[in-house]
Amino acid sequence: MRNRRAGQCTSTPHRDEDDRLVLKEEWQWFTGDQSHGTSELIEVDRDDVPDYA
Repeated sequence: MRNRRAGQCTSTPHRDEDDRLVLKEEWQWFTGDQSHGTSELIEVDRDDVPDYA
């Protein structure tokens, strides 16, 4: 069985200069090493994603 972890993440959406959706995330684990950090998720155009099928 996998180790279970608990944490928190707050996502703040905005648009970049190319009008792509961007989520800035601030997160922290409550279990394990209790690490924390930030992540950024950026919308991509379907045509820019390789087809691995």
